[in-house]
Amino acid sequence: MKKLLFLVLLLSAFFGFSQYTLIPDANFEKALIDLGIDSGAVDGKVLRANVSGIVSLVIAEKDISDLTGLEDFLSLKQLNCIKNKLTNLDLTFNTDLTYLYCDSNQISSLDVTKNLALTNLVCDFNQISSLDVTKNTALTYLSCSHNKISSLDATENMVLSTLICGYNKITNLDFTKNTALSYLECNNNQITTLDATKNKALASLHCNDNLLTSLNLKNGNNSIITSFNSKFNSNLACIQVDNKAYFDANWSTSKDASAKYSEDCSKTAIDPPVITATGNQTYCPGTSLKIVESISITSDPAEPDTDAIYIQISSGYINGQDKLILANPPAHSTITTSWDATAGKLKLYSPTGVKILYTDFVSAIKDVEFSNSSPSPSGIRNFSITIGQANFLPSTGHYYQYIPNIGITWTNAKTAAEALNYYGLKGYLATIMAADEAQISGEQAQGAGWIGGTDASKEGEWRWVTGPEGLANGGTGIVFWNGTGNGSTPNYAKWNTGEPNQFNGLEEDYAHITAPGVGITGSWNDLPVNSNPNGDYQAKGFIVEYGGMPGDPTLQISASTTITIPKITSTTPNTTCGSGVITLQATATDGAVNWYATPTGGTSLFTGNSFTTPNLTTTTSYYVDASNGSCPNGPRTEIIATIKALPNPPVIATASTSPVLYCLNAPAIPLAATASTDCILNWYTLPTGGVASATSPTPITTVVGSTTYYVSQTNTINGCESPRVAIIVTVNPLPSIPTVSNISYCNNETAVPLAAIATANCTLNWYPTAIGGSPSTTSPTPLTTTVGTTKFYVSQTITSTGCEGPRAEITVTINPLPTGPIVSNISYCHTEIAIPLTATALANCTLNWYTTPTGGTSSPTSPTPSTATIGTTKYYVSQTITATGCEGPRSEIIATINPLPIVNDVTIIQCDTDLIVDGKTLFNLNVNNDKISTNYVNENFTYYTSLNGANNAVPADLILNELAFENTAPTLMDIWSRITNKITGCFSVAKITLKVPATNINPNYKIPFAPVCDDFLDTNGNNNANNNKRDGITTFDFSATKAIILAQLPTNQVYNINYYKNESDALAELNVITDISNYRNIDYPNTQDIWIRIDSDLDNACYGLGPYLTLNVEALPISNTVIIPRQCDDNNDGIFTFNTSSLESDLLKGQTNVTVTYFDSTNAPLKDNNGVLITSPFPATFTSTSQTIKAVVTNNTPQKCFDETFITFIVDKSPVAFAVPANLTTTCDDEPNPIDQDGKFAFDTSTFESTILGGQTGMIVKYYDKNNVELSPFPNPFLTENQIITVNVQNPLNTICTATTTLNFIVNPVPNIDLNLDGNDNELVCQNDSSFFVTLDAGITDGSPTINYNYAWTKDGIATGTNSPTLEVNSVGVYTVEVTNNLGCSRIRTITVIASNIATITSVDVVDLADINTVTVNATGPGIYEYSLDEPNGFWQDSNFFNNVSAGIHVVYVNDKNGCGPPVYQEIVIVGVPKFFTPNGDGYNDYWSVKGVNQTFNSKSIIYIFDRYGKLLKQWVPSFSQGWDGTFNGVPLPADDYWFTLKLEDGRETKGHFSLKR
Repeated sequence: MKKLLFLVLLLSAFFGFSQYTLIPDANFEKALIDLGIDSGAVDGKVLRANVSGIVSLVIAEKDISDLTGLEDFLSLKQLNCIKNKLTNLDLTFNTDLTYLYCDSNQISSLDVTKNLALTNLVCDFNQISSLDVTKNTALTYLSCSHNKISSLDATENMVLSTLICGYNKITNLDFTKNTALSYLECNNNQITTLDATKNKALASLHCNDNLLTSLNLKNGNNSIITSFNSKFNSNLACIQVDNKAYFDANWSTSKDASAKYSEDCSKTAIDPPVITATGNQTYCPGTSLKIVESISITSDPAEPDTDAIYIQISSGYINGQDKLILANPPAHSTITTSWDATAGKLKLYSPTGVKILYTDFVSAIKDVEFSNSSPSPSGIRNFSITIGQANFLPSTGHYYQYIPNIGITWTNAKTAAEALNYYGLKGYLATIMAADEAQISGEQAQGAGWIGGTDASKEGEWRWVTGPEGLANGGTGIVFWNGTGNGSTPNYAKWNTGEPNQFNGLEEDYAHITAPGVGITGSWNDLPVNSNPNGDYQAKGFIVEYGGMPGDPTLQISASTTITIPKITSTTPNTTCGSGVITLQATATDGAVNWYATPTGGTSLFTGNSFTTPNLTTTTSYYVDASNGSCPNGPRTEIIATIKALPNPPVIATASTSPVLYCLNAPAIPLAATASTDCILNWYTLPTGGVASATSPTPITTVVGSTTYYVSQTNTINGCESPRVAIIVTVNPLPSIPTVSNISYCNNETAVPLAAIATANCTLNWYPTAIGGSPSTTSPTPLTTTVGTTKFYVSQTITSTGCEGPRAEITVTINPLPTGPIVSNISYCHTEIAIPLTATALANCTLNWYTTPTGGTSSPTSPTPSTATIGTTKYYVSQTITATGCEGPRSEIIATINPLPIVNDVTIIQCDTDLIVDGKTLFNLNVNNDKISTNYVNENFTYYTSLNGANNAVPADLILNELAFENTAPTLMDIWSRITNKITGCFSVAKITLKVPATNINPNYKIPFAPVCDDFLDTNGNNNANNNKRDGITTFDFSATKAIILAQLPTNQVYNINYYKNESDALAELNVITDISNYRNIDYPNTQDIWIRIDSDLDNACYGLGPYLTLNVEALPISNTVIIPRQCDDNNDGIFTFNTSSLESDLLKGQTNVTVTYFDSTNAPLKDNNGVLITSPFPATFTSTSQTIKAVVTNNTPQKCFDETFITFIVDKSPVAFAVPANLTTTCDDEPNPIDQDGKFAFDTSTFESTILGGQTGMIVKYYDKNNVELSPFPNPFLTENQIITVNVQNPLNTICTATTTLNFIVNPVPNIDLNLDGNDNELVCQNDSSFFVTLDAGITDGSPTINYNYAWTKDGIATGTNSPTLEVNSVGVYTVEVTNNLGCSRIRTITVIASNIATITSVDVVDLADINTVTVNATGPGIYEYSLDEPNGFWQDSNFFNNVSAGIHVVYVNDKNGCGPPVYQEIVIVGVPKFFTPNGDGYNDYWSVKGVNQTFNSKSIIYIFDRYGKLLKQWVPSFSQGWDGTFNGVPLPADDYWFTLKLEDGRETKGHFSLKR
């Protein structure tokens, strides 16, 4: 029971575990968890049900080392495990796998032999040393680069289209069976031979960095190659291609310099032919003339023929008039001609495409005739006769060839040209040094393209930088043009009108022959290095010149002849100014030059090249023609002798009329004269001769004296110059400076006018400055109110010449006054002895004593006061500065004599409270009596207005209204009280000081104060993010209001004036405004009353208070934001005319009483693009580049408060959508795989966007299909049928700036033909039967008429010249027919014609004298053979081996299964020894003899017969005997075994035994 339970548990665990797939690699399982295939934590397993149905698995870059468990992914079709750490990959169970990407691991071995469905295999960057893909016949994409593979067999991968196997160790690569292969990358291996002759679909090949010695690309379809590199194969000398010229032009840089392209690399060098010709003849109009008098061509015996001869009118050619023809065509039946009117070239060639013997060409050339259709032709014609297609120019001995290559850059064209050679002559971009060279390489070329000129190294200096000219000057080339369209040439140039021009600011640095129809035919223009993407300014190719390079061979593959048509080639008219004789010149190509006075008729005036006229006073025409005697005279040419009128002298400007006067060193202005219409001025320093200057002279004033200048004028139309006019310029001397002296004054002293002494006949000029300023004839009086020094200046002018001399300087010094001396008042008692008064003087000063405050006479001795009189006495003292004598103000000293009574001076203070601020009020003088004297009860008090009055009781000074006395002196007034002792009558005088603090101001008084503009600061006046220019708060400076307040008050008081924000602060004297020059009205926006408190120092109890000052903040006007819509540049000049009709109204939005001004970005007044000042109102339109202007709105108030805003004008660049060339969007539906020929094509769009943009940057390109569905970014490749794609180029900064173009995709169908891919239509011919032909068919399968197509048949890559749907052939080869429909689309059908023939039996191998004899027939031949033994009419076998062949004579037969001829045969012999014989006389087997030995075979062999004891019984030569009859000496021997020895003629010897039976 326990055992049963254990078994149940064990089975349960087993079946539970079998539900899972083990995943030992944690990173692998984590990747499965991330993909949702597994879940939970990493536990080393995954449900098998979760993985068995997985079709696609992407586990790239997961750090996986082990993919154990992958074997259960049974449905897996796609696996991506790149960039992990795998060393092994087992795919045995993943038989459905179609895509495998396992690159960038560490895999050393990869077995895909079980993965038969695999179509894509990528295993790059591993350690794989061996890769077997022979079983993977579905493979279309194989990439195994960067491994260690030494051998790769791809012969079974018939549908492989891409093979990338670079960076391995492969030594041999056979891809001849991979006919679908379009992309091959096998670089960096050890391959020695590559054969691409069967790979017509091959478009990209990279085989660089190998050990190649042989590379054959010749497959008839090289034109589809888009990418090729064979560099770094140092042993590769020749690359065999379809078309050498095509590869030289397009792939010259894709090979090593030591390698060459050739259409047949097996050919050895052949000496070029030598051609010579004579014939320098004269042509008469209306006739035909043979171009040669003699011609010979000497050729290499190995090449006695050629394809064509070219005869060109290489100079002097006139299209439409000149023509070459082959006369007497029947005499040259093997030659046909074609005439190229553009090039002026006649081609002689075979109508059947076969080569023609040079001897036949010589005969034909002798019959080539020149004719001209003009009734009056003229000039010289040079004829070049050349064997190659390049144009030959006799004058240079060079060859010129146009190489078509649409869109090629100048740099690539230069490289391609230098890779070409012509019969050993090195090629280079043409350098054109003469007119005939320009014509043959331009006007007469087969196309227009690049030439070798550039100004890339120095703008505007055009040099020939290619060919011999490019080698000149140390390799810097030869300059042929300086400047742009109006430049000049030091030798020769043929620029088109206005060229070179750096069009649109492009770097057009390269010379190019203009396209047909653009300006002057055959002229030049300048283009950028990449040219334009399409149109007339796109490079369509380049002009190659051959000849003149170092190391070039000497060739004679061209010859030239010349005919001359009498013509006036040049005329030299002449002119003179005024009347006179004139010499005229003319030259002719041939014959004499005749001079006439009339265009027709008349008698010749003179014969010769130079003719001198009689004296002429008017312009006269003469006429010349040329004649050589044998032909009629040519047309007459006019030559004009021109008499030109002299101009009048120029008109001298008033300022330059003699004499022109200057003072020495005065600035001079250029002399001026007015030229007549169409005249220019000529300035001279001599009356005759000298060199003229177009710039008027500026007189030199540094030297005193006179100079004469001269001016004439030249008529710019006729070049005649007028007589000269003299202008005398005189430079006068300057006077010396006047005599002057400096002067000094004391501050505020009365000054007198300054003085200076002038020289005789001169006047003085007074100035406040050393230089500049306006002079005055009145001498200035210095101001003495300010201490310091002031400089004055005076010069003198000579009255007669007005010349002013240098200025003299006068320094006026105003010295300061000293202050008053320091003094003290003094008092004395009655009868007291006094001492002299004292005062303290400053250093270096002396004292002056006075008894009066002003005036009087000073005394240096101080006075002594008198005490005899009670009262006060005032004394005054000043001080004088010893050095300057300046005296200061006087100080007052009061000497007081007190009365005997003890009295006190008192002060009565009372506020001025009335409405009149005059410092006066009513006093009760008795109020302080008790303070005057303590004994006031016993004293009488009277009051006087003066001390004297008090001392002397002067009634007039007595104050009568002592209870209501109004002070007569404002603010402060002294009165005196006479205090008289009531008892004694003695008196003393006490002073009573009346003080009236005057602080009250009219409560309605307001200080005038102008408003202040609101500022752009924060509330506290800081400049930060909280700035607000409309918060009604600003900064005020009302410090000047103190003076205004003081002006309202008496001037004899000292006041404290304080400012407060409100009344309560003012009353409490709190929060005083401390800085009244920098006050901000915080908390009181827009307007605020400032309370002013006025306190007098006389008594603080009196104060004035009121809101005397109101602060107003003037609001700023509003500069409203103005948005000007961005505009697209309408003509790409960066300028646009904006609609600004509402700009100012938008800016102001109804504001009035304001002024608007406008400024540019430099804060200068705004001007439009034409320089016109922009003022308010803003114009309705504004022409401008992109810029930001400033608009300032200012209140029309005294404060001129303003606000400003910035207005931005943006002119956005308008994009251009350049067209993509039609050839890039038009194609044939000719994909390599016929299944893909479905009306759709995958276009290469990789260059479209760069072409559309044409160098523009920052633009957005969008694409829309025919349904207006956006396709951006545009796919590459783009699979499409016929449709038009709309392309929109947009400026992202302004999306309305757009340009559009279209991509017209056209997929033309290809002919529907059977390509014979299965070889079922291959044919066979018999080499032994020359009459055996087979018919090859073009294979049209859709039943369309065969006349709808053109056919190009080739045999082994060589065109047959046949244009027919069928071709009769009887020779072996690979035949192709390219069937082309009327859309130019073609497909190529390949038919292999193999050879068959009767066999050649080379040997028959016989094994005889054995138990089993065999025969092996060895036969050679191109056929497929069958074999027979002794049966010529049947019993054929495919094997050449026969077994168990009987001994004797036989015939072997070999028959061609293809039916070519009867069987071949050969008689053979099988040597054999019978085992027994029966000599019983029955006629059967009665003799024993060796078979296969007779008179024909082994005739000299010898047979020996022995009995068992070794006795020789018989010896014979088998060819002479039937054999042994079993007897010895005629006696029959008994039945027994007998022995033999056979010595064969071929040297073999054999021994054995046989039986004799009775």
